[in-house]
Amino acid sequence: TKWGYSVTMVGSAPKFAEYGGVNVKRQGFLVLLLSGAVGGLAGGVETLGVHHRFMEGFAPGFGFDGLIAALLANGSPVATIFTALFFGALRNGSLLLEVDTSASREIITVIQALIILSVSAQVLVRKRGDSQAGERRWKF
Repeated sequence: TKWGYSVTMVGSAPKFAEYGGVNVKRQGFLVLLLSGAVGGLAGGVETLGVHHRFMEGFAPGFGFDGLIAALLANGSPVATIFTALFFGALRNGSLLLEVDTSASREIITVIQALIILSVSAQVLVRKRGDSQAGERRWKF
């Protein structure tokens, strides 16, 4: 759709979208509003449909894990599913780790942090290499 295309353009190249006539600030706000509504609906379904009341700590880190899974998948919906399943398996395995061994389940959080740092470092090194190659290409 036209709106889907403009959202994709704002997400991938905001300056190009603005040049093409898309109101970048308005589109960003609408996407923010829509994603907040979807998150609120998900939380409402979890609260009212599963527990039938609000419980303190009913979503321990789901938002953080979802955000990290989406960032590590680099915008691919299929890769987001697999990344989310991987992080879910890690979190579930941390409970079994604590039961079966004397290790703390926070070791899985450290492993997740190392994964995030290594992927982030790879992206930074790749971008830095691209910018240096561009500088070398145009400097005589």
